[in-house]
Amino acid sequence: MQTDNIFIAHPTTTDQLNALKAFLKAMKIKFELKKEEDYTISEKDKALVLNRIKTDKEEDLLDWSKAKKQLKKSLVFKVKINKRALNDVQKALDYSDSIDNKIGDKFLKNFEKIVSLLNENPFFQVRYADVRCLLIAGFPYMLHFQVNEEKKLVVIRAVINTSKDPKKNWI
Repeated sequence: MQTDNIFIAHPTTTDQLNALKAFLKAMKIKFELKKEEDYTISEKDKALVLNRIKTDKEEDLLDWSKAKKQLKKSLVFKVKINKRALNDVQKALDYSDSIDNKIGDKFLKNFEKIVSLLNENPFFQVRYADVRCLLIAGFPYMLHFQVNEEKKLVVIRAVINTSKDPKKNWI
């Protein structure tokens, strides 16, 4: 199946670059390498910045932490979880706690990270119907959720243990 996906990676060491090339070759994925090009600042852009430096007044300067909150307001999605999905989370948490309380704490922390991520940017790949999925880092659980762009709403529908046999009892 032909796809038009483009992935951009920024390895910071030669080891990372070599590992990435080896992985792509092993997977028989075509790739090309490009050096990052220097950005040449145009005279027009220079003039724009220099003009702003001359004309900015103290009241034009905003505290970044306040400005960032203002920017994020337009991006924030409300995240809701249905009762059955909450029950899924509770079962996963109970199981993790039964092994070790620290594992349960880590599960909850990783789950909360995903919820925060969805709050800011829920646009992950649609896996089926209009449902998107995300794995909980370090655990065999996958969140299944939907995004309503108009309402800026994310609804978590299920949290499924991916290590269970899907033919028997996945949810």
